Amino acid sequence: MNLSTYVDFGSSLLAVVRGTVRLTIAVSLFVVAAVFVLVLYLVPVNIGGARLSMWPVIFLARALLPLFGLEVHCRDRARIRQHRGLIFPNHISYADIVVLLAIAPVRFLSKASVRSWPIVGLLAAGIDTVFVARKNKDSRKAARNKLIEVLQTRAYPPVVLFAEGGTGPGHAVLPLRYGAFETAIAAQVPYLVCAITFDQPALVKSHKEPMKQALWRLATNGYTVHATVTPLSTVMPSPDDVPQQLAETAHQELSTAVMRGGGLLR
Repeated sequence: MNLSTYVDFGSSLLAVVRGTVRLTIAVSLFVVAAVFVLVLYLVPVNIGGARLSMWPVIFLARALLPLFGLEVHCRDRARIRQHRGLIFPNHISYADIVVLLAIAPVRFLSKASVRSWPIVGLLAAGIDTVFVARKNKDSRKAARNKLIEVLQTRAYPPVVLFAEGGTGPGHAVLPLRYGAFETAIAAQVPYLVCAITFDQPALVKSHKEPMKQALWRLATNGYTVHATVTPLSTVMPSPDDVPQQLAETAHQELSTAVMRGGGLLR
């Protein structure tokens, strides 16, 4: 066995140890956060406009970033923290959720089945996730009506809606679904277009691959991954606006920002 073989073996072993340690710590943090959410969920107290049970999840997100070697850059965090209504970011991977939560209190739209997942479902409920069923046309309409009602009742923390409808390839933005913009018009709430980019998207991208595979790749990685969140336009739609035109304008803006790399801060 020559020297290069020893080096390769040592590097592989170190990566496995690194990944195992990170995931073990992450699971422990998830459990601790879930316990706090369970205790605080029924406490009718808000801090900074967000319910008390949301903060353990925010602190969890902020702890997971350095644990997995992720560093977040955002030139204008105040625009995200102060926004009321909807946020429309591009969607690259599971990491987008953690990155946004680490910046500000935000809620998400999720399929109803997530509510029953162990620990994850509890954490999602703790941050006031809007759980909806979207199996067919009728259920999608009901989901949109539910989201409109949620936004009209309480527009803060803002609800993050990935208008691409799934994770994109990372280097480009998929066409945005018109329904997201119909919701903003119907609820009469502003939406913030927000670009998310990574300097090493291949390490976090989960497009058409199992999430556990993408997560293990990030856990074993020994380098720092820089994520940039760039708030773009804030739009207050009018009842006369055309959802298709709003979607196309937002898509162009997101595409330009993603191609430019979001203006990564070093």
